[in-house]
Amino acid sequence: MPINGTPEQWFAWLTSTNQRHRHKAKLILGSLTPADVVDIQVLIHALTSENDEVIFWATVALGCLGAQATQAIPMLISVTHHPAFGHRQAAIKSLSQIGPNEMAAKAAIIAALQDASPFVRRQALEAMIGMQNIDADDLECIRALQADPDSAVVAWIEIALRNIGLQ
Repeated sequence: MPINGTPEQWFAWLTSTNQRHRHKAKLILGSLTPADVVDIQVLIHALTSENDEVIFWATVALGCLGAQATQAIPMLISVTHHPAFGHRQAAIKSLSQIGPNEMAAKAAIIAALQDASPFVRRQALEAMIGMQNIDADDLECIRALQADPDSAVVAWIEIALRNIGLQ
């Protein structure tokens, strides 16, 4: 089924005052699939926007597109340093969806295990489940979170290690 509009239009709708258009843009950006043909460069450029909502939804959209968005990995890694934890969380998820075999994506996810936000640390643990080429050092980075003050992070350590072991 064809997608209504273009990436440029989606971001225009997203930043408009029309609530119906804003909602429509979010639905489109959040429901893209790897089968959709989208101008990746427009989404990558949106990651440099001054508008945090544009950055967030571009991050989500790139993740939804999966491997076809591999060229976005360096820019998504920069989003893992964004001041808003939700942006960092979305970037971690997108990196795991786009580059499960990419060493740079894995390194950014491993680094996020030390993020100040427990939400980002938990997302990094979940993301590690889908990453390939997990080695002993990576597993040690996960285990090092056993003393994490957040109980959800500690619970996700077991979930991540169990699921990584099942691969």
